[in-house]
Amino acid sequence: MGARKIKSENMVDLLVLDEEWVGLIIEAKNMGMQLEEVRSFLEKIVKDDGNKG
Repeated sequence: MGARKIKSENMVDLLVLDEEWVGLIIEAKNMGMQLEEVRSFLEKIVKDDGNKG
């Protein structure tokens, strides 16, 4: 999965988003999820989001 650009009105939104995602990834790791499981989950969300609209 390549890097994706996120449109935002200001950098604060991006920083908050990054902190939230980092926290969620750490929580998943602490729950015992493997990196590939997290990656698959995120890819599914991106794919599903792309199919809306």
